[in-house]
Amino acid sequence: ALAPYELILTTATGRVAFARAEVSRIYVGVPRLDSISPILSAQGASFTLTLRGANFQRVIAVTATPPEGISFDPSPVVDAGGTTVTLGMRVAPDAPLGARVIQLRTQGGITTPDVLPANTFTVFPP
Repeated sequence: ALAPYELILTTATGRVAFARAEVSRIYVGVPRLDSISPILSAQGASFTLTLRGANFQRVIAVTATPPEGISFDPSPVVDAGGTTVTLGMRVAPDAPLGARVIQLRTQGGITTPDVLPANTFTVFPP
């Protein structure tokens, strides 16, 4: 788990005060998605999606683009090292067929929207 750090900024004239505490927070780097599993599923399926990569601490959301027919559980589980996320995923029975880009958003940023083997999920007919 991440522990909070105190950021102290000083100049020649003394300490700089932050107006809001959240301004002084430092987050882990931008998340990087190396793989997803499974990479394909039939319409109407429900399963656990596993994402592997780096900097997954403080997950805000997992999304699919295009989103039609895909839904995710709202509470992803992140391992202690911030390298693996698991969550429930559902493919609606009428989900459009084809590829989707899976992205993970954290307080440090969002994974690439580029279509890559590491982040592409495909829906096929039952």
